[in-house]
Amino acid sequence: NAEYMGINNSGFFRMIAGGFSAADVQEAQTLVDRVRSKIEEKAGATYSEFKVVQAKKQVVAGINWDAKIHVGGTDHIHVRVFVPLPHTQQEPEVTTVKTGETETSAL
Repeated sequence: NAEYMGINNSGFFRMIAGGFSAADVQEAQTLVDRVRSKIEEKAGATYSEFKVVQAKKQVVAGINWDAKIHVGGTDHIHVRVFVPLPHTQQEPEVTTVKTGETETSAL
């Protein structure tokens, strides 16, 4: 796995290409809010709550984002959203939605 150094608003960060690393929950929330209708369509449900409680990301030819989302009561879902590299000018794609998850389910 190659390591990449980058800069974000809070300074330097390190990501390992191919491996998952912890991700900013608010950044993940912004992303899943953007594709919420696609997530709900894949899940076959409409959620009254939709709050990311944990997130991680993987650098590939773009970024895979995994997020655990609280969707009401004790229910959670796990989603994966692929964000292509900017030069492709492609929209994020919801690749996986797992329903029936809990607060303690491993992401």
